[in-house]
Amino acid sequence: MSEKLKEIIQNRGPIKKIGVIGMGYVGIPAAALFADIPHFEKVYGFQRNSSSSGYKIAYLNQGNNPLKGEEPGLDDLIAKVVQEKKFECTSDFSKITDCDA
Repeated sequence: MSEKLKEIIQNRGPIKKIGVIGMGYVGIPAAALFADIPHFEKVYGFQRNSSSSGYKIAYLNQGNNPLKGEEPGLDDLIAKVVQEKKFECTSDFSKITDCDA
């Protein structure tokens, strides 16, 4: 590892805000699980505001699960992390710059 990379990693500080791109069958559970970890302050779920999937943004921000599958406990977990304000879904990709990872 280069000295420059070591310096960047040391100066970065702890990871507090995480971004997950794509709120689908992988992104939603991952984002919800990250948001439930006490160490992380905020998790942003990034989703395009398209005609076919943009509905997920408001749906998730209301604490609802848009997935139609069998992920035990995911409905409750999404509701919990939204209520705690630890998870937010957005189409504003400029918020990526706020993320540590």
